[in-house]
Amino acid sequence: MSSIKYRPMIRGGQDSSHVIDAFARSVVNNEELPANGEEGMKSLNVVLAALESSETKVIVNTKEMTALLQ
Repeated sequence: MSSIKYRPMIRGGQDSSHVIDAFARSVVNNEELPANGEEGMKSLNVVLAALESSETKVIVNTKEMTALLQ
């Protein structure tokens, strides 16, 4: 095990899903990441669509958001 230490997030909604912990462990231990870049992009797409929808009060199509990200 590496001597590099990391602290899990206490706030921000990641404390129960352990997403950040799993990512950090993978990086520290040089292991395969729990989710690939494509899955990360899908998640980002949903988050950005939700933020835009919240700001505009309009339903945002995630396919349109995907097109903007590419």
